[in-house]
Order: sequence, then structure tokens, then C-alpha cells
Amino acid sequence: MAIKYAGQEKRKFPRIENPFFISYRLEDDNSFGISKAIGENISGGGLMFEKENSFHSGSILYLEIYLQSDPTEDTIYSTPTKAKVVWVNRKENVSKEPGSNKYQVGIEFIEIKTEDRERIIEYAERAKR
Repeated sequence: MAIKYAGQEKRKFPRIENPFFISYRLEDDNSFGISKAIGENISGGGLMFEKENSFHSGSILYLEIYLQSDPTEDTIYSTPTKAKVVWVNRKENVSKEPGSNKYQVGIEFIEIKTEDRERIIEYAERAKR
């Protein structure tokens, strides 16, 4: 379950909590390893996803975001972006099973095409209706 922010909203863009697929790699990772995750929320300024291992705040990621172009269609579009990890929260772990730790990772887009940002904003606004 996502942590809900109870303070005053400071976001510049509308945010939608709707699962979507992402792939990513760390900027300094020379192994060309690509990881996959399910994004939990997204706005024109960034997104949040969960993973089993933590990142350091300030880490740079190369992302590919996959969003449905229209709720009534099966078309998916891909958005490449460069982003910075701005926060990491460890989720409370009730199980002691190996691999059961989860971290919520908040990222901010630092390089994204204007038309891609606009597409994400439209996606969030459409999904809120």
C-alpha cells in the first residue's frame, strides 16, 4: 500500500495513482542490466515505484515508461526519460522472508521531451475523470 501524503500538495502537475509498467537502469551501471517495475503513481514531474533494493537519493536513472494511450484502446506508448531519485522510503516489513523488503522510490524527471510530458499530463487528467 502506498504511503499517502497528508500535507499541502506542492506538485505542479496532476498525479494519478494507477499502475503502469516501467523499465530502468542506473546511469553508472555499465552492465547494461535493465530492471522492470510497476509504477504506482505518475505526474508530469515524476513518478513513484516500488522495488526490493534501495537506491541512494540523487541517483540518476534512465527510464522507459509504458502508458495506455487511451482508456478505451489497447495501444501503449513508450516514453524515454532521464530522472533523479529524490526520495526513498522503506516500507514496513511484517515478514522476515528474504526478498520481502520493499522500498518506495520517488523520482523527478530531469530530461523529458515536452510532448512526452504533455502526454503524461493528459494521461493523468484522463484517468482522474
